[in-house]
Amino acid sequence: MSDPLRVVVGEDDVLMREGIARLLAEAGCEVVAQAGDAEELLRKALAHHPDVVIADVQMPPGHGDDGLRAALELRRQRPETAVLVLS
Repeated sequence: MSDPLRVVVGEDDVLMREGIARLLAEAGCEVVAQAGDAEELLRKALAHHPDVVIADVQMPPGHGDDGLRAALELRRQRPETAVLVLS
């Protein structure tokens, strides 16, 4: 049996973030961290070395494209990490 997929979830809406994490856990993934803003998302994704990062486009602190920019920076620093961007 293979190891579960390790995932970091970045979403500023708590209900959406918890829902995504729960669905992933029920599907057999290991949610290693959750983040409510773009800076926290990048920090946790770099620290936890997940297989996949799920990132919302619009996240604090600026509520613009902060989540997308964090995802791009993660891909620059860790190109082996898969990124799924939600909009």
